[in-house]
Amino acid sequence: MNRNIPYIKEYNAGGEVANPITDRYISVLPNRAARRHKEGRFHGNGKNYHLSVTPNQKFRRMTQIIWLKDGTRKRILHYV
Repeated sequence: MNRNIPYIKEYNAGGEVANPITDRYISVLPNRAARRHKEGRFHGNGKNYHLSVTPNQKFRRMTQIIWLKDGTRKRILHYV
């Protein structure tokens, strides 16, 4: 994993900068906004009972969590 290494300015014998910054630092890790992003709640009209009501039908909302082989989890959203 990449780590941030602080930049330390170094000078040569003539007093010039030996390691100038020529490019920007590109990280492979997500930024703060991406780390804090959460999926919205899967809720409907009720606070306690997750129910979606349309003019001629009603559906209960259910969430199924499955673990994938690589160790991550996946949410499947069902309307029952």
